[in-house]
Amino acid sequence: AGSVSYYYKKTHDAFLDKAVSSINGQSDWTVNAGVLENQGVEIDLRITLVDTRHRNPNGFRWSMNTSFGRMTNNVAGDYKNKTLTNQIDYKDYLDGTAQIQGRAMNSFYSYRYMHLDPFTGAPVLYGVKGTAYVDNQLVDLKEKYRNMEKTDIFSDVMVYSGTRVPTLQGGIQHSIALGRFSASVNTTYSFGSKIRLLRMYPNVNSEYETIAPQPTANVRREFLNRWRNPGDELHTNVPGAVSGDVFSGSLDNSMWWSGVSNMNGELIKFADNVWTMYDKSDLRVVSGSFLKIQSLSVRYSFTEKFCERISMKSAYVALSGTNLYTFCSSELKGQDPATQDGTAPTINMSLRPTYSFTLNVSF
Repeated sequence: AGSVSYYYKKTHDAFLDKAVSSINGQSDWTVNAGVLENQGVEIDLRITLVDTRHRNPNGFRWSMNTSFGRMTNNVAGDYKNKTLTNQIDYKDYLDGTAQIQGRAMNSFYSYRYMHLDPFTGAPVLYGVKGTAYVDNQLVDLKEKYRNMEKTDIFSDVMVYSGTRVPTLQGGIQHSIALGRFSASVNTTYSFGSKIRLLRMYPNVNSEYETIAPQPTANVRREFLNRWRNPGDELHTNVPGAVSGDVFSGSLDNSMWWSGVSNMNGELIKFADNVWTMYDKSDLRVVSGSFLKIQSLSVRYSFTEKFCERISMKSAYVALSGTNLYTFCSSELKGQDPATQDGTAPTINMSLRPTYSFTLNVSF
């Protein structure tokens, strides 16, 4: 038995924020301007693979329940990779809140990691130096960006990383019975999403902060492989602990883009600092797909004859566990793809396995 359903929905006049002239009394206004397309398929199946218990009460039965869901959405528009709203900031690209034509909702972008500085161990990302090679020609980005729209600048500095929302989700439950033993295992899966690794520098926000983690702070084990001496950049992409001068020069107010405007008189700022750019770079984007053993239980029911001998009506024992194991990308380095994302400022414990033993009797 089972069911299959398909849906398609096209939403017109979705709410968007638009910048308007201040002569209207405010600088932004919510308008009906967006078009969003959603479609998906959902499948639920209940299957008995083997069943001999109808002939023999102590026979074997194996059944399976499965659910499958695939969902996609798309921000419609005539100009691919252009935002629908003109009320936009570079942080909207990074956190997936920008509505970009031709992309799915919750699509996010990342800075382009290049390498570690061989003399300081600081990260070097596209755009930080103020120059870049375009068609084998060294280009002054300050002059290039002066003649570009703000969203085109963000698209040049960043690359598309994917969507935070999985396109395929579901679960499979197997139930087995043999004699007085029964067992069930429930697995869940999620595919198609991308997530950031946990941040390594969550507190870099002013020149009074230190780039090295505080002694009492929880940090990623990746710091064990950090840059220490020239040449290490050939074997690691984890920045080193830089000097105060290098650190001060890596903050927003010390970078070349500070105070620079584009063709519309808008500041071309596209980052807070080099360390946030590193945390939100394509280097630290990995697959969020996973297969999880959600629960497993085993149960044994005692015979009626045994229960009568000790004056019981019925009795059984059961052993169960939840959150037992997650199969996912090794690049996550222990990060739980189901509960943790690099947008979090702190390191949190993932869901831990739990076990229980049950003895149930009735008189």
